[in-house]
Amino acid sequence: MSMQKYSIIGLCTGQMYLVGAVYHIYKSYESNGLLGPSRPINLAIICSSIYVTTMAHWHNMKPSGIAKTVDMIVVVTSALFVSFKESHKWNPIYGGREIWNSVLLMGGVTYVVNAVILSVPVLLPIDDERLQLATTVAHTFWLHVMTNVVAIWCVWCESS
Repeated sequence: MSMQKYSIIGLCTGQMYLVGAVYHIYKSYESNGLLGPSRPINLAIICSSIYVTTMAHWHNMKPSGIAKTVDMIVVVTSALFVSFKESHKWNPIYGGREIWNSVLLMGGVTYVVNAVILSVPVLLPIDDERLQLATTVAHTFWLHVMTNVVAIWCVWCESS
């Protein structure tokens, strides 16, 4: 079973990091125009960095390698930065931090389950492609799509 057949899922859902980067740049300059960002562009830098590493990893998926390692380092570092540095700025009325933490938990769980499912055929003669597809979709949904949706929503809520 080739991992390449699932790379299109990661490449498509990974576009959410580009959407997030563009949105956070827009929100940073929205009120100040050319005078500079009105709020830190940390989230735009994070989304841009993850976009580059995610595209590199999912373009040529391998069980291990430099692209996967760099992607994992950037993702984990970024998740920790947002969790401990950025999320406290979000309006508590909307429960942004709780939603963010829940999405990260689901993303972590689906990542671990996906890693186990993808390694099982190597260890045991079990090869259920539907299960592998489902865990890949769940993994990319929670880590690529929902982290960006929640971050965009929480930044949007700051201004409302």
